[in-house]
Amino acid sequence: MNKKGISTLVIVAIIVIAVVIVGIGVYVWYSGGEEPTPTPTPTPTSPVEGATSMRFDVEADVEGAVETDRFTLKNLGTSDLLIRVDQTDKDELDFLYLIHQADQKAWAYCMGEGGDVSEDFATYWDNPLIGNVAVDKYMTALANWSGTGNYEGDTYTISNIVVNPTIEDSVFEPPS
Repeated sequence: MNKKGISTLVIVAIIVIAVVIVGIGVYVWYSGGEEPTPTPTPTPTSPVEGATSMRFDVEADVEGAVETDRFTLKNLGTSDLLIRVDQTDKDELDFLYLIHQADQKAWAYCMGEGGDVSEDFATYWDNPLIGNVAVDKYMTALANWSGTGNYEGDTYTISNIVVNPTIEDSVFEPPS
């Protein structure tokens, strides 16, 4: 092989090495020398996650008629849940239900008449319209709530939603 062919190969090799070094330098210069640490996208949390008290209204289709319930809840996430439901049924009758989980006490009133129904505590507690079963259903639905406006369910609408209001214990006491 002649010297001219070798020197051409050496020159090409030097040029290739120079281009690679310049390319690496440009990459390091523009990238800051280190790969940036990606910022994780925060997982959105529900506006009701961790709530200890709630107030909301439910308009529900009950056997083809609209019933309106105002739920007032205190001590959510504990074994001392207090439930108050002010209800107006399809016939415009007003009901009041008070349920105290820890004491296993319940009161029911229709148009101001009624009283202690604690002997049937389990019936009220497990009630799918006013008891803990209803509370679980609505709280599960509100876990998907955007934090504004109403929540539309299949057969109900939850509105006037207030998360963590200050609620006095007297709200959960039976009327005198």
